[in-house]
Amino acid sequence: MKVKSLANKANVRDFATFLLIASAGFLVNFTSRFYYAKFLPFNYNIIPSYLSGMVVGFVLSKRYAFNAKGSGNTRREIVKFVIISLIALGVMYVVAVAMLHVLTFNFPDLPKEVRESLAHVSGTGFSFITNFIGHKLFTFKSTGVYNRFSIRIKQRT
Repeated sequence: MKVKSLANKANVRDFATFLLIASAGFLVNFTSRFYYAKFLPFNYNIIPSYLSGMVVGFVLSKRYAFNAKGSGNTRREIVKFVIISLIALGVMYVVAVAMLHVLTFNFPDLPKEVRESLAHVSGTGFSFITNFIGHKLFTFKSTGVYNRFSIRIKQRT
């Protein structure tokens, strides 16, 4: 019973830490969108803004959220992080663009900036869930996939 309780506390702690760290990435993501909006329409400016936040997210997640600071697997973790983050980017994009259409149709009197901000926050919320699950179960966890793949590549050369 104690082991299960400790595991649950560790999961809650990981989630809370990731939430705080993701908030820093979100701030970079959200605020940089206003800069990119000067040059790109909404459905394009959310992509580079997400990527800006992703860089902050990796550095902070590796160091603080998943206790992988001294893992020695940074290259491997970057590749895994990018894979999960690109999946989460797809989730964010679909949800944000769909939400913008819903808000535009149902609330046409809301200012455009408010609709876009609400859509962006909605998409980012869904991508947060995707990121947490992916990074917890794949990015900062040694799964052995990289080692098996590496061995096969070496055997073929």
